Amino acid sequence: MKKLKLGMLTDNYPNTGGVGGIGTYTRTMAEELARQGHEVHVFTGSTTPVHRMNVINGVSVWECPDWTNRRQMGVIRALEFTMKYGADAMSLVRYTMAIAVRQAIKSGPFDIIESPEFGALADFVSDRTYTKRLAVRLHGPANQYRPPESRETWNAIDEAEKKLTERADVLTVGTAAARDRYAEFYNMNLDRAAVIGYPIPFRPRNPDWPGTDACTGVFFGRLEGRKGVDTLAASLGKIRSRFPKFHMIFNGKDVPWADGRLGSETIRQTADATGGSGAYTINPPLSDADLIQCVQSSSLCVFPSRAEAYGIVLLEGMMWGTPIVASDIGPFKELSGEGRYALLAKTSDPDSFAEQIMAVLEDGGKAARRAADAYEYVQDSTVECVVPRLMKAWMG
Repeated sequence: MKKLKLGMLTDNYPNTGGVGGIGTYTRTMAEELARQGHEVHVFTGSTTPVHRMNVINGVSVWECPDWTNRRQMGVIRALEFTMKYGADAMSLVRYTMAIAVRQAIKSGPFDIIESPEFGALADFVSDRTYTKRLAVRLHGPANQYRPPESRETWNAIDEAEKKLTERADVLTVGTAAARDRYAEFYNMNLDRAAVIGYPIPFRPRNPDWPGTDACTGVFFGRLEGRKGVDTLAASLGKIRSRFPKFHMIFNGKDVPWADGRLGSETIRQTADATGGSGAYTINPPLSDADLIQCVQSSSLCVFPSRAEAYGIVLLEGMMWGTPIVASDIGPFKELSGEGRYALLAKTSDPDSFAEQIMAVLEDGGKAARRAADAYEYVQDSTVECVVPRLMKAWMG
């Protein structure tokens, strides 16, 4: 197999302080490609005040300052930078990435640079100086999940994302449902986008699932409105009325909501107002090992998202051997085999979530069989299966 020089751009990479959710995909793919002998570079937004590069598990990880606040770089320097590149503060990371990529191509251009269209991170790749082929991962237009009153701020980035998508040599997307949603949002034909899922690491079958006797549920993800944590919080009182010992564990980064509250505050206030007081615990993000232990010690996972670009958490829960209840959004329906491998609840409906969670708790045998079937089903989404598909799409 020919060894390639590969670059991946992301707004987030684990442990670099960025924001967003595509970092897990990027890390999983990058480390597997490096293991296969390719030269792999990842360029990521970071809290670092200056550029830095480290080799992590065979991957050259370039941390690029994510100057979303002018004070982080000094008023004069930020003003000069903004005027020079014609960029406002929130989109400067695209230009700091360009600086790092120019350093990386001193030894020659990339064979492939892949970027998510979110944030139009690769819009500086305007010619073949940088890469022989440009691949774009359809990951979620900037305005797609934002309320109408805040969309004007992001219109310029949406236009840049659309242009980036139009001129990409290769387009990939996680689900057909997501592809259709992006096509509608952009008002463009995206039939050429190859549907290739996000990969997850293989894990041996979990022999220690405690069953429904544990009477616990677990959510993991950002504590934000798009993830539907308020819907889940509002379902706890009804579940507690039938299962007094039931306890929900929320694991994730606490983030502010549009109304000024933090996600953790919204969860507490919603649960306490609807009979769920004492039925939950809120934890900050756990390490990978601790999260897996938490999931495998629980009776079920719950993912009440209102919208997702993909929903890799669903597949992770399947691989870790735990039954799943999820919202009936398009990507979750598709990933769950239209509800064959996970119970689906009506999006934003606390009563529906309560009913589906109780259905798992009431029939542990059926839940165990569904989890076992899901484990077999998800083997097709391991990194070893996904990387060849992605490489085929990249190389045409």
